[in-house]
Amino acid sequence: MSAQKLFSAGSALLLLAACATEVTSRPVAEGEPGNATNPDGSAVGTGTNFGGTGAGDGGTNNGGTPTCLAKSQKATQVPLHVVVVFDASSSMVEAKYEDPSGSATNRFDATRNAFVEYANTPAASSNVYMSVVPFGLEAALPGGSGSDQCAAAFYAPLLSDIKLPAQALVSNTLQKLEAKGNTPTAGGVLGGEAYAKKLKAQFPSHNVVMVLATDGDANLCEERGGFLGLKLIRSSTQVAVDALKQAKTRGFSTYVIGIGQSIESLTDMAVAGGTKAPLFIDGNSSAQVAQKLKAKFAEIRSDFSCELEIPETFPGSGIPTDKSQLNVQITSGAGVKTELVYSQTCAVANAYKYDNAVAPTKVLLCGSVCSDVRADANATQDLLLGCPVKVN
Repeated sequence: MSAQKLFSAGSALLLLAACATEVTSRPVAEGEPGNATNPDGSAVGTGTNFGGTGAGDGGTNNGGTPTCLAKSQKATQVPLHVVVVFDASSSMVEAKYEDPSGSATNRFDATRNAFVEYANTPAASSNVYMSVVPFGLEAALPGGSGSDQCAAAFYAPLLSDIKLPAQALVSNTLQKLEAKGNTPTAGGVLGGEAYAKKLKAQFPSHNVVMVLATDGDANLCEERGGFLGLKLIRSSTQVAVDALKQAKTRGFSTYVIGIGQSIESLTDMAVAGGTKAPLFIDGNSSAQVAQKLKAKFAEIRSDFSCELEIPETFPGSGIPTDKSQLNVQITSGAGVKTELVYSQTCAVANAYKYDNAVAPTKVLLCGSVCSDVRADANATQDLLLGCPVKVN
């Protein structure tokens, strides 16, 4: 990058849409009414801008003084819905962590407490929603059906798409959960995917991911065939891996968190889920478990920090936002501003694009700009609405 680096610690991201009267960012047809004129005056029309009304003539604005009035609004990252597929099998209560105080906390309680702590962190406040679908229970939760722990229909969320922070609600809800029974990982994944699918149908422009938190290998849901069903066709682990592959092909990535020692099968599951290597949490205390889990969730949020919402209406006015009038500006912690340019192919430096060039719902930061945003935990976003898009 040049000496004028885009980011330093505490940098801020600024989305701009400001108004200009001299030059438009798109061609204007002869005689087309508009809010600006072509530089050569080939298009003559009247239009209203925030500084006055004027007619285009020879590239000048005779009806008002060129003015750019921008209204600021804090921008938000595109909502992220996290569906936690949580191992509530009996093995989760067998291993314990020894805390400095001398007390022992089992893996299940330590992980549950970590979720509660995460629900009240700054990272959880960045437009994150949380659901928890437990597996290993002997009876279906309300909303689930049947008795087959390997079927998606058996599962229902214990915590349903709660917007964070919501520490008290998450704590009160998860305290009702007890760990017991086997480890039907494949069934839990299928149940989690079914719920993720419902969320995606309800919020098509939002991001939906799954997080599988478990301490060991699956021990239910193997596939058997042949004479009297004695031939093993797929192991329980392979059925779980295949379920994660299916979820990925349907658009739902899965992050894998191993509670305890490294388990090879969890690496296979993380690869199948389309994410990075699994995070293995095996500390000396429940506090270390909470610290590592919160860091992982912050990392997951960071993976989507380059996607920004476009407001449906101009702030405080109810007027639909003109999506052709959107610019992006980076503001460093030192106050140095670098305005980005629009490039749907991201073919130029310091650029952004839209998720859909025809009907955009998100701003997507390109290349190194995105990398810098992800590396900056203190980045903030603001919107200024009003001027034509800046193109290269």
